[in-house]
Amino acid sequence: MHPRGVPTTVGKMNRVVLLALMFAPSVAAADDPPSDPLDVHAPGDEPDGYIASGAVWGESQGYAANGVTFEIGKRIYRSSWFARGIIEAGAVDRSDEAGRGSFAELAAGMERRGCTGGGMLCVSGGLDLGIHGGEFHHVIYTPDGRPHESSERLDALVAVPRLTVDAGGRIRFRGVLELPVNIRADSSQMTMIAARGDASPTVESGHQFVSGFALSLAIAVGF
Repeated sequence: MHPRGVPTTVGKMNRVVLLALMFAPSVAAADDPPSDPLDVHAPGDEPDGYIASGAVWGESQGYAANGVTFEIGKRIYRSSWFARGIIEAGAVDRSDEAGRGSFAELAAGMERRGCTGGGMLCVSGGLDLGIHGGEFHHVIYTPDGRPHESSERLDALVAVPRLTVDAGGRIRFRGVLELPVNIRADSSQMTMIAARGDASPTVESGHQFVSGFALSLAIAVGF
């Protein structure tokens, strides 16, 4: 037997084990990564990049376009400037005839971004430059009721000033107002003169600057 008042070896080991069990959960919790990926960009934490997808609608020179938009943006170093790329595609129609068409646009640009509320609300302005491709199939009826069909190319170089408002945490909602200016060449511009009963196409010479507007709404994921 051990003298009274002197702890045994077994008693010491029990105390060590008890202390280890008490501190183990806190150490494990400190080392474990966040279990929820949304914790990386919780509300109030402005992301340094985003991927967005949504719908776009616009009008230019009587042509109405609607389709889908996909964009990606990334902060430039640690500044308030973002670089971005965008792809849009969809359908084209006119309210004054039964023709239909399609379009696709590829552009890239920069925007300067300012935020408040810890990044919960951001406003940015920027400019995109790119190419716009499209085609419209006209269907116009002559005075005697016969349909006349022809195709018009809508290809152009495009410059797009834009204003963006987006809000949220890692999941963000984006609204964009664009004021595109298309530069169309001789071969892509064709006008149907139906007012005087002549449904034959006439080609206009020279380059043409065509302005319009577009609105898009998208959901973005920040990273």
